[in-house]
Amino acid sequence: MSRNLSVNLAVPARNPATGVGLTGIGKRPVDHLVTVRAPGPMTTGLHSGLVGDQIFDIEHHGGDDRAVYAYAREDYDRLALRHPR
Repeated sequence: MSRNLSVNLAVPARNPATGVGLTGIGKRPVDHLVTVRAPGPMTTGLHSGLVGDQIFDIEHHGGDDRAVYAYAREDYDRLALRHPR
């Protein structure tokens, strides 16, 4: 049986690496319930499947096919070994 440990929403930050200007890749856990919804079409819809999350690069992110990502704790542990930050 699995359980959700946290829901994390974007913390907007400047992104000098792209022409987008802002990025929402930095996520932080929230301490309240978050509504999950179908965000609609990628470039014209609500963008994120989580109410309160922000997506700034709508050309490459968001939409119904990328509504919510869920990772297992083991995935984070494995990534932390490869990318320790």
